[in-house]
Amino acid sequence: MEGKPLTPRELEILYYAAEGDSAYETAERIDLAYETVKGYRKRIVAKLAARNITHAAIIGVRTHIIH
Repeated sequence: MEGKPLTPRELEILYYAAEGDSAYETAERIDLAYETVKGYRKRIVAKLAARNITHAAIIGVRTHIIH
C-alpha cells in the first residue's frame, strides 16, 4: 500500500489529525463511524509509511499533501 496516493477522504482525515482531532472527534465532525475513521487512519499510515497518525500528519505537512 505504501506509495499509493491518498483519496480525498483520506486527505480530509489526515488534515483533521494534523489539526489535533482524535479519531472520535473526526468521526463526529464528518459524520462517520468511529471504527471507519480508525480504518482510514490505518490506511493513511500505511500509504505514507509512517509510524503512527501523528507521524503521518507531519509527513503530510512537510510534503505539502495538506496545508
